[in-house]
Amino acid sequence: MRSAGRTLGTILAAMVVGCGDGENGNGPAQSIALTATPSSLTLEQGTSGTVTVNLVRGGGFDGAVTVTVTGLPTGVTLSVVPSPLTGTTTSATVTVNVGASVPAGVYTATVNASAAGIGSATATYTLTVTATPNYALAANPAAVSIGQGTSGQTTINVQRTNFTGAVTLSLDNPPSGITGAFNANPATADQSTLTIDVALSVPTGNYNLTVKGAATGPGDKSTSVALTVTEQPDYTLSTTPNAVTINAGSDEQTTVNIARTNFTGAVTLSLDTPPEGVTATFNPAAPTGNSSVATITVAASVIAGNYDLTIKGTATGVPALVDSVGASTQVAAIGDRTTTVALTVAPTPSFTISANPAALNVSQGGSGNSTVSVVRTNLTTDIALTLVNPPAGITGGFTPPTLGGATMSSTLAIDVAGNVAPGVYPVTVQGAAGTLTRSTVIDVNVVSGPTVSLVANPALLTIEQGSSGQSTLTATRTNYTGDIVPSASGNPGGMAVTFNPDPLTADMSTITVAVGGGVAPGQYNLTITGASGAAGNPTTPLQVTVTAPSGSNIVWEFCNTDDVPIQFWRQSSGTWAAVAPTVVGNVTRFAFTVSSSTGGVAYTISTAAPAQESVLGSGQQRLRRLATQSLQKAMAASMSRRGRSQMVNAVAGEYETSVFFGTTAQLLGTAETCTVPPSNVTKHFDVTGQGAGEEGLLGYGGVPSGLVPGITGYDVMIPAGSYDWMALFGPAPMLPDFEHNWAAYRIGRDEDVPGGAVAIDRAGAPAFVPFPFTVSGGGGGSFWSFSQSFSGIDGAIAGFPIGPLLNMTGTGNLFFLQPGDRKVNDLVSFDWTNVEELAGGIQSIRTSSRYLGSAPPGSGAFTLNQAVPTFATSPVGGAPVTTWSTSGTIPTDYQGTESIVAASFLGAGDGATYSVVATRAWLAANGFTTTFTLSGQDLPGFQESWAPASPLDASTVLMFSSDFTTMPLAGSIFNLAIRSQTP
Repeated sequence: MRSAGRTLGTILAAMVVGCGDGENGNGPAQSIALTATPSSLTLEQGTSGTVTVNLVRGGGFDGAVTVTVTGLPTGVTLSVVPSPLTGTTTSATVTVNVGASVPAGVYTATVNASAAGIGSATATYTLTVTATPNYALAANPAAVSIGQGTSGQTTINVQRTNFTGAVTLSLDNPPSGITGAFNANPATADQSTLTIDVALSVPTGNYNLTVKGAATGPGDKSTSVALTVTEQPDYTLSTTPNAVTINAGSDEQTTVNIARTNFTGAVTLSLDTPPEGVTATFNPAAPTGNSSVATITVAASVIAGNYDLTIKGTATGVPALVDSVGASTQVAAIGDRTTTVALTVAPTPSFTISANPAALNVSQGGSGNSTVSVVRTNLTTDIALTLVNPPAGITGGFTPPTLGGATMSSTLAIDVAGNVAPGVYPVTVQGAAGTLTRSTVIDVNVVSGPTVSLVANPALLTIEQGSSGQSTLTATRTNYTGDIVPSASGNPGGMAVTFNPDPLTADMSTITVAVGGGVAPGQYNLTITGASGAAGNPTTPLQVTVTAPSGSNIVWEFCNTDDVPIQFWRQSSGTWAAVAPTVVGNVTRFAFTVSSSTGGVAYTISTAAPAQESVLGSGQQRLRRLATQSLQKAMAASMSRRGRSQMVNAVAGEYETSVFFGTTAQLLGTAETCTVPPSNVTKHFDVTGQGAGEEGLLGYGGVPSGLVPGITGYDVMIPAGSYDWMALFGPAPMLPDFEHNWAAYRIGRDEDVPGGAVAIDRAGAPAFVPFPFTVSGGGGGSFWSFSQSFSGIDGAIAGFPIGPLLNMTGTGNLFFLQPGDRKVNDLVSFDWTNVEELAGGIQSIRTSSRYLGSAPPGSGAFTLNQAVPTFATSPVGGAPVTTWSTSGTIPTDYQGTESIVAASFLGAGDGATYSVVATRAWLAANGFTTTFTLSGQDLPGFQESWAPASPLDASTVLMFSSDFTTMPLAGSIFNLAIRSQTP
């Protein structure tokens, strides 16, 4: 037996002494004593063991002794051998059999020995019953949920009963794709961790897994694990927003969104291999929820540009990401998922500040203005302007005091007290945008009191009744920079005197004297006064002699290389008469007399061959050029929408007739010579540094030349002289809009021709100062085109398109030179054209030029010039040849003194065109102030084949107006509107 060899406890002995007579009653008393060896016995349920009972006989007792055992539980059986003990037998073996059902426990057995006549003796021993060695298995938890392609764990508990042996564990006959691993195995302790791996191919559902244990002795045992296979756990990352713009040296936040599928674990977020200087922190760093806030920090050293940042998530319990068709190709590590953030690193916000002029001459008690301009670099914060510790007696105010939004400049008005001593005082102008400050210095030269003098040139004007004349008012300033407000006195009623510009912000203004037909002939002495603030009110005389209209000898010339008329007429006192030509050399001359204050000229040319450019002098050519060329452009635009060529003269048919109405002075010409244009000289330019993706334009004295990447040498041909040049650069326009967005420029002044070669380096070219504009008033569906040009004291420099080829919004950016590159006489011309297709085949075209000076204006909001209203067209009867008449209204934009209204009629099949042009002076003299009627005339000898055939293909009305007659000044406006109708 397994308990037989165990250590026995202390032997307990008991002795009972029996008293009796010995033989004869005199010997020792007979007795028995009893001991049990061992005194404790441990047996497993279902086993047996033995105890030896030793009998000690005393007094010569040799009788039979009966041994019994009591005190043991039910299920324990005993046998005593021998029984009884007789003679000299002194020991017996007690066999103890423990049944399998005997409860484990400790029991005290009493061994009793009895003999007749002696009595009894007892001994005790302890019986410990132990359970049968065994074990059981149990899973905790007994049910697990595992996603496809992942693993999960449960603990297998080994519940031991009197058993310490090793238990070998296994997953018994699991479903395909499900495997298990145990740690430890075999299990020698009380538990082992079971890791269950579920392949991606295992269908979702419920499975009952059997965990089997094998051990020597107790044998095999098992338990079950309820497995639920769920959809593969996964998660995806995204960011809101997924694009951020961060200034170098700053930070910005985006939210990392976690979309979970059967996955609740933590996702540890990090920025994966970011560019140097770019870092990120996440809050929380390992979210168990659905989002985390990422704070992206960009060091000040990071170069501005675009970067793709990768945010990586790492998690446990998520399988590797495989390719899109589920193949085994791994595209992300186990548990890893990524998303990207488009990072735009903007330059560190900054700005520069400058003043123009940077030196002011201000008289004691006077004031002066300087324009303070800023150039922003990635800065949108408002910039507050102040004077920093100005000298005593010198104060200043800014308009506006804060530069915000698109406002880039402010007017600084510096006031000097009367007690400030003459001298140069540096005044510091500071701009503050938050903690960022920049400053510039204006040197204020305080001088004695200001003076202004005025001169009108010419000071004597002779003007016919119903006509006008001009003189130039020049102001000479001494220590005065304020506005000069001109006015006139001494002019009679009907004689209007206007100034352009008014007031004078510079030194010149054009005086226009318009003499009404009712002003009596005679000499009028006018006084021109210029209100000049602290400089007083200087004056200058202007003498105007008004004469009655008289017959005028008028000469119109045509070069023989031009379209020489086949018939020419003049109108005098309402009567038309043909004028015969005189040919002198290469000039065809028409000389005639007009005896009325207003009159007309008409001529017909053959248009079978394309027209050549006219070479005209300085008399009647201005009227002809403005009227004819503008009208031709209008007709070209009208016909281009019908798919015809824009060369009007090439397609307009056999004949073109033009009628001009004006005052006698406007029709008056001189005997001009058709001169040969001067020969050109060549100026060479070397251009370097132009980018492969850039467009470029070189303007030299108004002559343009495109700049092509990779080509460095350019020759520009231009008449000899001294001119300014400008090179512009910007990204090459691309489909669909062909947008021109000029970025940088180089400029040169007073370059002699031919002179030396000019080197232009694109690298480091200063940026344009952009100025946003909006032109309102366009109809729905209309489109725009915009352009601008620069001119200086030497004339035109460069003109160029801006914005898209077809602009649908009426908005864009004008481009100005940096303040240090601007000259006081520079002009920026802003030009627009608006085209609107109306119902019924009507097309409306409006174009305008605004002359802005060299610096951005106070506002970029412009209003589209008025359109030509609907007009009525009807045939003119009564003459041998039927012609056409048009009537309509004249909007206020075209009611200025320098205005014309023109009408043109295009015959069926483009057989012939007929145009009627009238100046504003002629319209007013004939009762047309706000309306007009322009009719074909009864011209002697006018042939029917020269007239537009019925029905008309189109009729067009053109209206033109400007507020200058010679050179435009800052603030001048040129307006042109065209409307083409199909009768």
